[in-house]
Amino acid sequence: MYLKICGPLNKLEGKYQAEFHPDQYKTSPSSIHVPLFIILEGLAQIGCRASSIELFNNKSTFPIQFNNLVYHSSNYIDVVSNNRKNLLLHAEVKKKGQIGIAYCSLLSKQNELIISMNIWTTLREENGNNSLYKE
Repeated sequence: MYLKICGPLNKLEGKYQAEFHPDQYKTSPSSIHVPLFIILEGLAQIGCRASSIELFNNKSTFPIQFNNLVYHSSNYIDVVSNNRKNLLLHAEVKKKGQIGIAYCSLLSKQNELIISMNIWTTLREENGNNSLYKE
């Protein structure tokens, strides 16, 4: 269920888009808010999937760095929690050496930008090792 936070990807005008399904990860039954770690996981999932498709020939990737996290709404937790069935994940990717850089964002279906961040990704080799750190 955890990997279903990010729905199936669609590519539109060079950008990837997917529905955000925060309820696929069960948090505390009494919680009405979507925790920040679920939002970050959704962004990481679309960033890695888009990088995999666009840059690494559909091979498995994983995040190695998050940066430039920006909250575009001061009450982002309420915005996300109150619109949890109407949110989209977006990612645009480019390659920088052996690294994929995914510019990711969470938007309302009315294109209101809620949160954005950059995610650096790298290829996971078949033996499970990180391709950047070879001994």
